[in-house]
Amino acid sequence: MLFGVAQIRTKIDGARLILFSRSPTLETWYQAKKGKIKYLLMNTEIPANQIKIIDLHRVGFIPQRRKIRISVSLEDAINKTLNQKGRVLLFLNRRGFAIFAHCQNCGMVLRCPRCNANLTLHFKNNELICHRCNYKTQSPRICPGCNSGYIHYSGLGTEKLESELSRLYPQVSIARLDKDENVTSDGTQIIIATEWIFKRPLKNLDLIGIISPDTVLNRADFRAGERVFALLLYLASLTPNSLIIQTNFPEHYCFQALAQKRVDLFYETELVYRRQSSLPPFNHIIMVKLRGNKEERVSLTAEELFKILNEANKNKSIKIVSHSQQVPHKKRDRYYEQILIKTRSVPIAVNFLKKTLCDFRRSGIIVTVDVDPV
Repeated sequence: MLFGVAQIRTKIDGARLILFSRSPTLETWYQAKKGKIKYLLMNTEIPANQIKIIDLHRVGFIPQRRKIRISVSLEDAINKTLNQKGRVLLFLNRRGFAIFAHCQNCGMVLRCPRCNANLTLHFKNNELICHRCNYKTQSPRICPGCNSGYIHYSGLGTEKLESELSRLYPQVSIARLDKDENVTSDGTQIIIATEWIFKRPLKNLDLIGIISPDTVLNRADFRAGERVFALLLYLASLTPNSLIIQTNFPEHYCFQALAQKRVDLFYETELVYRRQSSLPPFNHIIMVKLRGNKEERVSLTAEELFKILNEANKNKSIKIVSHSQQVPHKKRDRYYEQILIKTRSVPIAVNFLKKTLCDFRRSGIIVTVDVDPV
């Protein structure tokens, strides 16, 4: 969005636009490659001397460490760094203590009543919190479904990782850097961080361990690989020494590009997949989003609008691809559906949508249009 606004301002004011980044979007990189824009790429040299990719399918776990997902290789690296009085950063992009709560007797999963998302246990205040809408409730002692006392908490968050590491390394200073707690000092030896580290970059790190980047990579988002690679590049810039990545997909090109210290390898490979799927930068994506308080009504309206758009579309440069539930489907007591449109020309598609949607009114349904969503 900022890039688009900047482009408009340069046209209005007759100014020159200078783009400067370590990890540009694929669209920007492609335009620069074709000579449509000039782009200053920040120093792409990856300072980490050693980048190690650990295959979680093949590596072993010490039984006592399995629940905190620290492999033998990563633990050895942590021990070596601590023995040399170095600092360790462990990146885990999940807040809280446990990310899944369910009853072992009846199988009921504790979810947010407003978003239907799994509630996350925050141990400090004994609260279950929804990270989408911030709904909070006290963690129950008995199951609200069957009144049994068999509620089981599982999954790894930063709170639990901190607790387990404090038990393993009682003499070591450990701190968290996330939305809930972000107090660290130069004397802290192990830092557990989420994406909050973008707001408070750290220095003097000797080892960075990335616990589970696959959670971002597995999202239903065609930009997932791009987001992971940008994250890896940023984390790799924080240490001159060692970076260790634990993943179930060690051959993925975003990890291999980082290991080989070839930024161009990632962009070239990603470009091939985008071309095969007719995704940006080769086509523009437009999302027509519908939201309302009643799930069935939102779903039926999305189906109806999908048919209307298909019948009204006579332009070969516009393709009405599909309609589906948005992810997340429910948030703050509202349900979301979306219609995916691909086009080679944004002005033509926007004109078409203006004409088609101008008389489309359904009670209780709000329709919005998002061009090239980020």
